[in-house]
Amino acid sequence: MVSGRLPFQSYILVKELEAQRKQQQLERQAAGDNWEDTGFVFTTSRGTPFDPSQVTPAFKKLLTKAGLPNTWRLHDLRHAMATHWLASGINAKVVSERLGHASVAFTLQVYAHALPNQQAEGAERAAQYLLGREEA
Repeated sequence: MVSGRLPFQSYILVKELEAQRKQQQLERQAAGDNWEDTGFVFTTSRGTPFDPSQVTPAFKKLLTKAGLPNTWRLHDLRHAMATHWLASGINAKVVSERLGHASVAFTLQVYAHALPNQQAEGAERAAQYLLGREEA
């Protein structure tokens, strides 16, 4: 965060989540006693989790509409995000916690392919430091 302000992408995400919260509050009021408070952000109009058998077909339609392969699964988005985070230099512990993994070791075992250059980069940084070309 810079000057107490969110980066633009985070700002957009926060606005979308606020809109989702307002929509969910309306659905909660409409459902009355039929509302089930699960604590989930995205739910049915009664507060219950979405049934995967309903979500997957909708996801496939969106893929087709976007001109993307409809062979992708929702879980592939999770893998793509984790790979992106690690390849972008996000700390593996942070990624592991976000994914809900029991250990960083498990995360690294599954996503090691996202870190192919880290050995070379680490050796290069160490060499530069030892040669006095880089601050600690």
